Amino acid sequence: TTLVGTARPKNILDNIAYVEEPMDEQLLAEVLEVLKPIHNFNFTRGRPEHCDPLLGS
Repeated sequence: TTLVGTARPKNILDNIAYVEEPMDEQLLAEVLEVLKPIHNFNFTRGRPEHCDPLLGS
């Protein structure tokens, strides 16, 4: 699930409508290819003692 915030209710209605649109599979494949070098990469942030052992960050 994703929580979105917006200043306009119409934006929420637009987001709901986008779910019904067909996915551009070619574009998705291209984006996944671009992101492949950082797939499953977690960046470390915060203090080490607050690190989530399951995520490693």
